[in-house]
Amino acid sequence: MKRKQEVKCLLWMKLAFYQIVVFTASISISLAAAPMKSGGISSRTVKSKTAVRPVTGKVTDGKGEAIPGSTVIVKGSETGTITDSDGKFSIEITNDAAILTISSIGYETKEVSVGSQSIFNIVLETSSAVLSEVVVTALGIQRDKKALTYATQQIGATNCDVPPTQTLLTPLTVRQQVLI
Repeated sequence: MKRKQEVKCLLWMKLAFYQIVVFTASISISLAAAPMKSGGISSRTVKSKTAVRPVTGKVTDGKGEAIPGSTVIVKGSETGTITDSDGKFSIEITNDAAILTISSIGYETKEVSVGSQSIFNIVLETSSAVLSEVVVTALGIQRDKKALTYATQQIGATNCDVPPTQTLLTPLTVRQQVLI
């Protein structure tokens, strides 16, 4: 008796499943066969208002030399890239009103309006601002000198005023033995 009820229940579930499949298929077929009304949306004619297009270019200095590692950012967005070793970049923009912001250490930041242009040759001017000091830390950790458990030293311009040598590190090893 119990077995008959289980079989009957399974048959009803199977029948319900087939009805759902047939119903879904018939709706899909009728929608696909229905003609489009004027003003309707056709997937073939829809164009995205946020069409993405590539913009490429090269960043150079006043002498025409490539500036590798320059930052190229689409202003007002999180889209950005860095120039390669030849100063070339490629970035995707979503509209012609985009503005590219190009910056690099030692150069003035420049903003360029994209418009319909897709290839750029950007020349950055040398910045008159000079770095007063550069802090190099191990593993990017910055600490107060009092809290450090190891020795620190500062190397200034006066420490590097030595005659030319065969290697770059020789003047530093002569003046600051702790570095090596």
